[in-house]
Amino acid sequence: MVNIEFVIKLHEKQLEVFEDSTRFRVLVAGRRFGKSTLAAYECIYRGLIKPKSLIWVVAPTYSMSSIIWDKILELLPREAVKRINKTDRVIELITGSQIWAKTAEHPDRLRGAGLDFLVIDEAAMVKEEAWREALRPALADKQGDALFISTPKGKNWFYEIYMMGLSKDHPDWKSFRFPSSDNPFLPKEEIEIMRKTLPELTFRQEVLAEFIEGGGTVFRNVLDCVRGELEPPKPNRLYVMGVDLAKYEDFTVIIVMDVERKHVVYFDRFQQIDWSYQKQKIASVSKMYNNAKIIIDSTGVGDPIYEDLVKAGLDVEGFKITATTKPQLIQNLMIKMENREITFPRIDELIHELNVFGFEMTKQGYVKYQAPPGFHDDCVIALALAVWGLEKYSGGFIHLGFGRL
Repeated sequence: MVNIEFVIKLHEKQLEVFEDSTRFRVLVAGRRFGKSTLAAYECIYRGLIKPKSLIWVVAPTYSMSSIIWDKILELLPREAVKRINKTDRVIELITGSQIWAKTAEHPDRLRGAGLDFLVIDEAAMVKEEAWREALRPALADKQGDALFISTPKGKNWFYEIYMMGLSKDHPDWKSFRFPSSDNPFLPKEEIEIMRKTLPELTFRQEVLAEFIEGGGTVFRNVLDCVRGELEPPKPNRLYVMGVDLAKYEDFTVIIVMDVERKHVVYFDRFQQIDWSYQKQKIASVSKMYNNAKIIIDSTGVGDPIYEDLVKAGLDVEGFKITATTKPQLIQNLMIKMENREITFPRIDELIHELNVFGFEMTKQGYVKYQAPPGFHDDCVIALALAVWGLEKYSGGFIHLGFGRL
């Protein structure tokens, strides 16, 4: 028999969440509140009191999932450990419980397990499909519990479950919201420095933990633009097509829009496909949609692909993405979404990329638009290119029928 001394050291607001027995708890808190420490303590505690528990910590990216993992290793009593596999990032306790660190980058890889307890870290940046289609079913067999922790990131699916936790209609859910200042160990002067130096909306979101429409993101009204379905081509309709190219790590994305309705009617996303197939795919989709005009990223590897498509007789226009042109491309999409001028079906990859796409200010004072580290922006660029193509027809057109490839 092994005696294990495990002392839990949490401040008052952390304990409020820790001691709550609601099955699904949503914690919205400012930076440095102590979300990761709380989650680490709870993972260890549950693994010790309930033998053979399967516990997962899931975060948006590999590097983010290391935060709670490292905290667990720091707090875990050595005598409670049976085995640690740092390659797969799994801890086996002497109780037979296992604690895994996982990422939500590929939701399909989260399927199959029966979980006793789940922590979703930085949940506002995790794809909704990871929760709805993979992680929520994984809790069903054992009626497992879940703790969602995050700072806000606009009003996306994380905001929706936060609101569920405030409603009496969902007794299995409970929500908590604490600003950074509720951590008694965080110096008050640090809060004041952030108040004075951070932009107001950033301070309200990251420190006060307020949900702000579009807060911290580039695109507003994302969910307001979600409407309708993908559609097959219709005779005598004009279509425009945005293409963002990639071969290995990123994805090639093709998006087709109905010019008159400004609605996305076709979407495809793939990777690790050779260039010859990609060119055939682009050509076939364009032909299928009444010889849709193609706006393609012709930067770098895209330049020879663009040239080959031109030689094939396609109606194609190259767009070179540079430090000067990318802001124009993104800001055009921002305006269209702000004014709810475009629509697209509920495409999980697209919605997720739009929600997490961000910006930063360079030392020279310029705005740099990009996806956060570890995330993709291929869907965003393809949509932005298609929307850019819509402008080509803003003055009207005469459609003369099909051409030949």
